[in-house]
Amino acid sequence: MTSAETYVTYHRNTYPYIDPTQPKLSCAGKNVLITGGGYGIGKGIARSFAKAKADNLILVGRTRSILDGTKGELEAEFPSTKIHVFSADITNIEAVGELFVSVTSSLGPIDVVVNNAAFLSAVSTLQEANLTNWWRGFEVNVLGTATVTQAFLKTKPAGLKATVVNINTSVAHYGVFPTYSSYAASKMAALRMTECFQAECPDVRFVSLQPGGVDTDMYAKFHMPEDYAMTDIQLPSDTCVWLASEEAAFLAGRFIWTNWDVQELIQRQDKIVSEKELTSMLKPIEGDLY
Repeated sequence: MTSAETYVTYHRNTYPYIDPTQPKLSCAGKNVLITGGGYGIGKGIARSFAKAKADNLILVGRTRSILDGTKGELEAEFPSTKIHVFSADITNIEAVGELFVSVTSSLGPIDVVVNNAAFLSAVSTLQEANLTNWWRGFEVNVLGTATVTQAFLKTKPAGLKATVVNINTSVAHYGVFPTYSSYAASKMAALRMTECFQAECPDVRFVSLQPGGVDTDMYAKFHMPEDYAMTDIQLPSDTCVWLASEEAAFLAGRFIWTNWDVQELIQRQDKIVSEKELTSMLKPIEGDLY
């Protein structure tokens, strides 16, 4: 990732500037779709958008019982937001396409999509890997993200300004992680293709978000050290709401860490844009690439 300076403030918990209950972050009148929305980070993101008074939350996942449980919880806490659940495998192109047609015909256009669903293959060296399981990471993290995004773009009215937040990971670009090749490589592929989507669709803001080390079922599979400093789930959840606000427009096509302070990002926005910071571009040692 290209960036010339270190950010001074590093958050592990949410903070007042990104509080989704603020009028400036209101999502009233908006429809928000979240994949993997029944549990973990997806559920946290749904809750933050409900706090921001989104009109409709569309939660997509594979297990209907989990989705229904989350729907009940959110409806009880946020009665003004309507919760809709759909059971679907995001790699199923036909099912996802039908889902978007159904949702947009009944609720209207989707304003925000959060591609949160992901798959972490069994941790192992390539030599020992079950390649079917290893490849599943690419099917979900790359094809699944593309499938949902394509269905969204096909049903989005021309000219409608919208936001797509793709939940990514630090291991896509930071360090080398043996035994995690499927996850790291598929997430890097998702990051790079998202940058291409941004260039293709200037009326949509695409942002990739590293959510930090959040205590979820998937995180438990990482086998991180017990003293690893964790990030509270509300931080990436609230950050997603801020990323859907006009204040975050300058981050289109970029990758950010939820732990960075958004006010510091705002202060740096001219440099971020002019020098193409927070992108996956690798600058040559000297000269230019072409």
